[in-house]
Amino acid sequence: MKSAHLNSRLLVAILSMDVGIAVLLCGQFTSWIPALDYACVQAAASNKEVQDFDPSSGTISSHTLAQQPQKSRGFQRISVTDDPDRTFETSPPSPLDYAVLLQSLRNRGYNHVLLTTRMTWDDEPGIEARALSDRLALFKKSVIALPVTRGATAHPLPAPLVRALIPFDQIKGDHQLIPTVNQVTLPTHVDGGEQTFAGFHRIESTPSSPDHIPMLAHWPGQGLIPSIELLAIMINHDIDIADLLIDCGQHIRLGQKGPVIPLDIYGQTPVPKSPAPATNELAPLTAAQLISLKPTSPEASITPIGLIHATGKNTSPTNTLHPTRLTQILTLSKTFLIPEKTTHYRKLPLWANMTLLLTITLAACWGLTFHPINSLLTVTTLAILLFPLLLAFMHLTHHWFGLSAPLASLISAYLIPIRHRKRTTPIQKYRTSKPKPVIRP
Repeated sequence: MKSAHLNSRLLVAILSMDVGIAVLLCGQFTSWIPALDYACVQAAASNKEVQDFDPSSGTISSHTLAQQPQKSRGFQRISVTDDPDRTFETSPPSPLDYAVLLQSLRNRGYNHVLLTTRMTWDDEPGIEARALSDRLALFKKSVIALPVTRGATAHPLPAPLVRALIPFDQIKGDHQLIPTVNQVTLPTHVDGGEQTFAGFHRIESTPSSPDHIPMLAHWPGQGLIPSIELLAIMINHDIDIADLLIDCGQHIRLGQKGPVIPLDIYGQTPVPKSPAPATNELAPLTAAQLISLKPTSPEASITPIGLIHATGKNTSPTNTLHPTRLTQILTLSKTFLIPEKTTHYRKLPLWANMTLLLTITLAACWGLTFHPINSLLTVTTLAILLFPLLLAFMHLTHHWFGLSAPLASLISAYLIPIRHRKRTTPIQKYRTSKPKPVIRP
């Protein structure tokens, strides 16, 4: 009896082992099985790590994340007041006034500028707008803000938004819940050329949330467009559009060495709950103070970004961002986690995977019994233990193994029935047989 039971278990072990080996071999020639194994590693990883997977070599690179405010370029806040000293031609400033301000920034060594005031005027500026566009073109990167909405008829994308467009091949996951927009409600009068990018400051067709900051909007058939906050963080860390990697519902990665921004399924990130780490902040300047300074490069080791916003009673209505959101930009640029240390994990060779698979399969079949509940408990326990085993294995050996083959073997071991033929004596057979009717004479 014991021999028959043992033979049944060995047969189940062989069959379930064959299933696991088949999955292992299929993983050598297909892409979806390695992708599934990598997804299991991602699920077991810490939320303070991000991974990269190289399918050709099977190597996983794990990046530990930490706050690194010293890598932030920093911002030089420049406020546009009501101009009591009459530095500008008009208040709010005209396109020509902004051209003078931008020229002053450039003469003092600034290579990047972020304009959070409207670049639109009631009267068509004409030649003045062209002068302002020429000054924007002097910067390595410049950012302007535009309002967007969803309307019945789609409008063409303005050129600055086209340059900031994130193509679908850089997007992973479902982006259907990200707000859809197809119109710019207030077009800009300026465009500095190839290095001028636009981000949305408001989605008029979607209510804002006090607890979240919008990062992305979906322009149908084109891709995703960034918010002005996302563009500000990008130029703060020298990140190009082509470097963005978006995993909808998970995060936005700003290149291999840039910040990792948490992202929900609606394309938003949480409002920062703690202030930015203390660093050497530049004292804010008014536009008049900046223009009056002698042309000289900033003293900081990394050239800061000129952040232009309005603070006067007459000029504040031209702001595209509330002061709270402006402060959030400064905070976000320093509080997002950045890859600090990289560890490489190589995939186990085929023979080592088969050895591990044999061990797991024998352990499963040893615990199988004729009672379905006990068998299910054994298989479930082993399946749960695979995840801590994987993490411990990665930590101790810097190698990893796929979970698809062991899980396939465990499921097969449970589904393959174990049948044991019971032997009965003639007396047992007589006692268990149905009683025959007695015919009385």
